[in-house]
Amino acid sequence: MKTLYLECGMGAAGDMLTAALLELTGNKEAFVEKLNALGLPGVHVAAEPSVKCGITGTHMHVTVDGEEEESLDEHEHHDHEHEHHHEGEEDCCCHGHHHHHDADEIFESMGIETARKFDPKALEEVLASLENEAKFGLVLRAKGIVPAEDGWMQFDYVPGEPEVRTGAAAGLTGRICVIGSKLNQDAIKAAFLK
Repeated sequence: MKTLYLECGMGAAGDMLTAALLELTGNKEAFVEKLNALGLPGVHVAAEPSVKCGITGTHMHVTVDGEEEESLDEHEHHDHEHEHHHEGEEDCCCHGHHHHHDADEIFESMGIETARKFDPKALEEVLASLENEAKFGLVLRAKGIVPAEDGWMQFDYVPGEPEVRTGAAAGLTGRICVIGSKLNQDAIKAAFLK
């Protein structure tokens, strides 16, 4: 038996947590079927592939009586017919931020593309350096897939817990997504692209 420890000091969104757990399963279809078989009245769960900042994951749709939950911020935006989506921008973490307010006013995200080939030690050093809040801002999360000398490496970072592993080919360019507060984007780009 394996133990999974979840530290939710800043909360956890149910759809995002469910998507993360789904990625751990060997049979995603069976996982979704079991969720839907729980007998929760009017609740239906569906998974679909999603790409944000060039990083592939899963988006979980949770509907109640056929309607997906709408956040209060989105509801306020529709009531006031006020849209913050900038022309030409996708709903992606890569363009700096998107407005659903609250968390986006505190947190920002950035995307980096790189052809730099990393070795595991160099990547671990870059990730460890992200703890320097004075230099980089408050980096809360980073993940990506980057070229290595002999293939590709994937990484996940939360403060104090960087993880680097070999990964499947991602294409021609490495992709990195960084989330935090008051990020010094130029310094972060320099650290990954040097």
